[in-house]
Amino acid sequence: MKFLTFLSLFVVTLPAWALTPKLGDSATYRSIYTNEGGEVSESLWSKTILEFNSENTKAKLSWSGEFGETQEWISISILGYILDDVKIYCAKLAEFRNATLETIETAFGPFLTCKIEQQYEDGSYHGEWRNPEFPFGKVKEIYRFSNGSTDETVLIKFYQK
Repeated sequence: MKFLTFLSLFVVTLPAWALTPKLGDSATYRSIYTNEGGEVSESLWSKTILEFNSENTKAKLSWSGEFGETQEWISISILGYILDDVKIYCAKLAEFRNATLETIETAFGPFLTCKIEQQYEDGSYHGEWRNPEFPFGKVKEIYRFSNGSTDETVLIKFYQK
């Protein structure tokens, strides 16, 4: 009986690195946009979980920044939280996407991430670096558009319970 109790605790207990969405989780990002003419603009924006619906299937998010603030309900399944170790997560993704492990330097030190890349027919590129130790999973994201403009977003601050 002790073994079954231990086994059930092991199965339902998430590892320390696996975050689940919690009220108040917040992430702040810096986005740097460079247009095709080389003009650069920078913005800061953040997203925060304000509440959950009674079924715990949706979260009300606040998006705020220089553009103001907006709130919307989003399915918990698309919030971006990663419930696997980064190596397991990346290996699963690599079965059907261009995903590789890469250590990147962040505002919080070096972190092993899963780099997910997509090259499009028009020459555009999207790269995203994800890690389960951060709310919403995203550490860095880059878009390179076919017209020569780029948008780079980097996590600069976060809060998690």
